[in-house]
Amino acid sequence: MGEWLVDFAKRQGVLGATLVSGTEGLDHLGHLHTAHFLSGADHPVTVTISTDEPGCEKLLEALAKEAFSLSFIKLPIEYGRVGQAEN
Repeated sequence: MGEWLVDFAKRQGVLGATLVSGTEGLDHLGHLHTAHFLSGADHPVTVTISTDEPGCEKLLEALAKEAFSLSFIKLPIEYGRVGQAEN
């Protein structure tokens, strides 16, 4: 699901995304999800997406049309780039 979400967000035009696999986490219903060798499909993931407000609204509207639900946290951030590299 995490890889799909990063790809989906990219197709929606977000500015950046990071996928992090977790060891253990609680879902919105209080169910524990853990990363075990035999049940890799149940491991918790966090996807952090960086975009502007219009990009965020576009992404959330597109996700609302999908056949599943996701929990999200939306925070105002300041982002940019520093350094002299041209890429």
